[in-house]
Amino acid sequence: MMSRPCTHEPVCPEAGAPDRDAACSVAHAPEQGWALLCNGVLIFEDLGELLPSGEIVPPRRPLPHVPAARSPRRSASSSPYPSCCDQP
Repeated sequence: MMSRPCTHEPVCPEAGAPDRDAACSVAHAPEQGWALLCNGVLIFEDLGELLPSGEIVPPRRPLPHVPAARSPRRSASSSPYPSCCDQP
């Protein structure tokens, strides 16, 4: 991938630098949760990243825990299929 030279002052950090997230945003879609930085890094709202090399950096902000929904209890004799349906 060919990148254009950074014209910002001070110059934005390279995509491989530890402070790569400090680069200026050149495109963003907040409603979709991403921004493209000057150094070619695509950063997501959960702070995961896609580097220009194709390397994926996992999210650094955990997603909120959503408890699993409880399913209704079935009696031992009940079928998992509605009475109007045949078993597959």
